[in-house]
Amino acid sequence: MSKKIFISYSHTDNETHLWLERLKGFLDAVQDQLPFRIWEDTMIPNGGDWRKSINDALSESAVAILLVGQGFLASRFIKEKELPEVLPAKDKNRVRLYILYVGFCPWQYSVLEPYEAFNDPDKPLESLTDPMQNQWLNNLVVTIRKDLENIEVLEAIPNSTIDLIEPMQNLKDHLEVTKTTLITILNRSQNLLRSVQRRLEIDEHLQYEQFFLRYYDLMNEEEHFQFDQIRALTEGVMFGENNSILQIIEQNRTLRDELPIIGALKTHLIIWLNKYKLVFSKNKKMAVCFTGVEDGVPFPLGVDEQVENWLKIHRE
Repeated sequence: MSKKIFISYSHTDNETHLWLERLKGFLDAVQDQLPFRIWEDTMIPNGGDWRKSINDALSESAVAILLVGQGFLASRFIKEKELPEVLPAKDKNRVRLYILYVGFCPWQYSVLEPYEAFNDPDKPLESLTDPMQNQWLNNLVVTIRKDLENIEVLEAIPNSTIDLIEPMQNLKDHLEVTKTTLITILNRSQNLLRSVQRRLEIDEHLQYEQFFLRYYDLMNEEEHFQFDQIRALTEGVMFGENNSILQIIEQNRTLRDELPIIGALKTHLIIWLNKYKLVFSKNKKMAVCFTGVEDGVPFPLGVDEQVENWLKIHRE
């Protein structure tokens, strides 16, 4: 039986409204009743065989969701690599197709014109209020759940602890890198803050994000060099590792059944990555990107130890 939900979307359409992340949030809400794995293009490894990856994902999928906007129709990757595989699968009744129009676009002149849309393409989600957008996303997930139940594809994903050892080990490895990097970032940030405070005779207690933003233009050449080193660690290591951890969690959903704290880790990472994308990456006066108690999603303390203990137990 099929266990995947294939999602096709445009990164351009997704940039402002985060359609993909919001849809996945609603899908997560029915995870217990609808066992599945989500597939999206970020799961194709760099240099991977895109055609094989798409074909393999579709062969294991009962559902294909298209989040369509102007960027979707303009994407060469989607037009040349995804739609030529998705639409024939729909035509041969191998998958159920759900087309959700998220943005205004010339859909009448696209290959999607003959296919029934889930919502009115002339009233896409971006034209609606946030509550109405959420209502449509929720309606889509509820409809998919009912349709899959009707065609009897509700099948539990195997929860073999043996199958989880490798992803749990990968999770442990990435968590160790982020922990080491974060300690380095905090130490360097503390040294930079003290340097600027002493030189400018500042007696003000601010968090690193606020302090660097306020005094960036007053830093000297050496301080800017230290600032750039901290930012490089955030841009390079922290972003890459956090993104990898989130991918491991999303591709191995039963990890959360083994360790519920991983669910809290996932929520923390989603908020961190959104903040990185929408705030940090656009502001060159930020060297660090933190998501903590003030954001309501602090890093779940003890997750490292729980992952390590799980591995010790299940490797014996």
